[in-house]
Amino acid sequence: MIEQRRVPAAEADLASKGKPAPVPKFLELLAARDFERLGGSLTSDAHARFLLPHGLEEYDGRDAIVARIRSWFGSASVFDLAASTEDKVGVRHRISWRFNVVRDGSRQVIEQLVYLDLGPQGIQRIDLLCSGFLAEPGVAAGPTQVFDAGDMGCADGLAQEFRR
Repeated sequence: MIEQRRVPAAEADLASKGKPAPVPKFLELLAARDFERLGGSLTSDAHARFLLPHGLEEYDGRDAIVARIRSWFGSASVFDLAASTEDKVGVRHRISWRFNVVRDGSRQVIEQLVYLDLGPQGIQRIDLLCSGFLAEPGVAAGPTQVFDAGDMGCADGLAQEFRR
């Protein structure tokens, strides 16, 4: 099931009151790029493994984990949640998301699949698989230049040349 979500302000406020954010709130806080509250959903000694296109990265502690996530999404001038799913696999929570972003003037799409393990104080473990930032389908990689000859009558001029 794919659904699109926006972050209701009242729900995001719950995470700021010192309570660990439930799993659905993790995605809502990420979509809002509320990195402070996102960090509040993790235990202080949380562990993350990120399988990225260039290889595996591991982080210990909420600050290091959130700093890495912020490095991906914090500077985007456009950051839209295009699709997401949530499910449980045994005791693990499975979330996927796809964001359309604009970074450094480039339109991109990124998809990530995450498994979360919860403890009494919040999210203890994150295992993430990332597609990488990819050019959006149908969007030119660079700027497109168009020449408009306007009313120069080129077609008429060429036709006259061929008649001679």
